[in-house]
Amino acid sequence: MVKKKTIMNEDDLKSLDVLTDISSKFVVAAWFLGLAYFYWFNESVPTLGIITNILLVVVGMFASSIIFGMGFNAVGRLIAKIFTGKWESMPSLSLLMGIISSVVTFFSVKYIILFLI
Repeated sequence: MVKKKTIMNEDDLKSLDVLTDISSKFVVAAWFLGLAYFYWFNESVPTLGIITNILLVVVGMFASSIIFGMGFNAVGRLIAKIFTGKWESMPSLSLLMGIISSVVTFFSVKYIILFLI
């Protein structure tokens, strides 16, 4: 019987998956909070068309999740690889990078709105 060499045990992989899922939800929520704060409830910003609003919601939600969420998750995994030699060795770093990417996503909405105006 040949024993398979595993990098992490099954519980760690499940933990990493749960933390990555939470991080992605943070990024999407930050996008909507940023839209609400910097555009929808900000009276000093002129209104854009309904099509632009729909595009901001739909495209922005997916783009922010892909660009910021996956980007910061990759940076977190790279940090874990540098420090420990394993890609998935620090599951809590995935959650931390998710929080950082959420903050960056929230503030990036301001610059996207300024670009569209």
